Amino acid sequence: MNLKLIQRTGSPEPMGQALTDLDMTKILMLIDPRMDEKKSVAFAESYFCGDAKELSERFSVLSELKTLTDPTEMQEAIDLIRQIEKEQFSLKGTVTKLTMILYRWRLMTSYVKAVRFWCEVLGRKDPENGSARVSALRAFFRSHLESPLFAECEKTLTELDETLPLPRYIHVGMNIREDGYPVDLGILSAEGHIDLMKEEDPASEPSLNALLSSDDTSKKSRSLGPEFVYNRGLYGSHFDEYIARSLEHEWRGKIAKASKIAEKVKLDGLEEITSLADDLQFYQIALLAAEAFESRGYALCRPVTREDTSLDIRAALYPDFILHNEGIRGNDLLLQKGNAVIITGPNHSGKTSYLKTIGQCYLLAQLGFFVPAASMTFEPVRHIFTLFSAGEDQSMTASRMGVEVKKLTEILKKSTSRDLILLNEPMTSTNPVEAVSICADLTRHFLEKGITHLLVTHLYDIYFLLRAQLSASDLEKLESLITQSHYDESSGVMVHSYRLIKHDPLGNSYARETAAAYGITLQGMLADDALLLAAKNYCETHNIDSIYEGDDPHGISDDNRHR
Repeated sequence: MNLKLIQRTGSPEPMGQALTDLDMTKILMLIDPRMDEKKSVAFAESYFCGDAKELSERFSVLSELKTLTDPTEMQEAIDLIRQIEKEQFSLKGTVTKLTMILYRWRLMTSYVKAVRFWCEVLGRKDPENGSARVSALRAFFRSHLESPLFAECEKTLTELDETLPLPRYIHVGMNIREDGYPVDLGILSAEGHIDLMKEEDPASEPSLNALLSSDDTSKKSRSLGPEFVYNRGLYGSHFDEYIARSLEHEWRGKIAKASKIAEKVKLDGLEEITSLADDLQFYQIALLAAEAFESRGYALCRPVTREDTSLDIRAALYPDFILHNEGIRGNDLLLQKGNAVIITGPNHSGKTSYLKTIGQCYLLAQLGFFVPAASMTFEPVRHIFTLFSAGEDQSMTASRMGVEVKKLTEILKKSTSRDLILLNEPMTSTNPVEAVSICADLTRHFLEKGITHLLVTHLYDIYFLLRAQLSASDLEKLESLITQSHYDESSGVMVHSYRLIKHDPLGNSYARETAAAYGITLQGMLADDALLLAAKNYCETHNIDSIYEGDDPHGISDDNRHR
């Protein structure tokens, strides 16, 4: 039976840059601490999906699993499946008859436990209109529960326990030299009894593991024998094998019978179960994401996919921000397909956060995760391209401008009308006149290609230049959003609402007021003797009379200008 819970389409282009720019790697690492940056990028690139039908299937599976289980329990169930694979691998490397029996014993135990566990979890509800994939998964495990193999494994496990009771403790005697090196080993006694089927966590019990110890002295022994960890380099590598051979000699009659019992079962076809582990792990991470948002008190929505539609998110929340903060209000986000959106406003007023909110919501939805919002309707994009203000090239072979131009060249070559482009303050490394011209040219190009894109900038002239140059049809696709902020003169601080409205750029980024809020004023700088000395030295070094040029529009006196 070829059961697939996910059809992986993957990203058509590398996503590392976009995932980093949009802080998606941080979100994934926070959701699942097992991930590092490399793993989070690999996860997103592997499971990113631009197919609306496939995403709808994933949302359906996640919705149903969320009613059946939680991330912790689901991980336990996945671990049982992965244990089957581990035991299969270990069985191939057995060196003694006893270890062969033990690994087959453990393999059958893992199989029986996994089937029972998943049947119990999936059997809690059987909705008539549930996910087709979950229904298939339910039928799959039920078929195993009712199979001859399952019945034979149960019977064999009982027979093995009766024929060869596993001791809980083995007492070993050891003669050692003065330097601690063992010269003689012997089994003194074996006592107690352990039932693999009744142990809650076989992997945590040293006496349940096959006779394979570890070089890592920080961990417990993985030996059937004593809870004993030793340095193989110092003591040799034959301790486990010696124990096994000794037990085989002492229990030779029991082992001969147990070997015949264990070998009767043909453990074929288990790969169809182990092949489900990675797909199930994906949904376990999706449940972890839902739990992370809900534990902060935020509601989630199941996104709805539609072809040839715009993005419409109601009460959208900034995913990365709300994972660290509580009581945040959402914003409605509307984005028409193929449009150009110019976003302007003061520093720290929410422009970049708006950009990242859209990007993160898209990424979560196109993984098949739920999104922190009241509702989300969208058409999946093929790829997300980003350009955030670049730093200098670490290899020192390209300037900041050169780095941005290289990235833009890639975007221009590879982007299509099915993509989304997010630009955050591009071209800030050149003069404003050239930057405005370049950004306007980029916007015209994307509009001609029908590529949806957003541009955050302080260069509000980009919008007005486009207004003067675009055709009537392209003008309809040009939007301007501004952040609602104002300067409170009484307190001397900027007040931000962190909300955006449709409006022509205001032409003021409140840079002076923002600087003043941090104590940076012209008067303050002029009163700083150290700064004045530095300015004087600069003027003398460059043979100029003043660091100011032209008339001052703010009424700075000539006296102050030449101080």
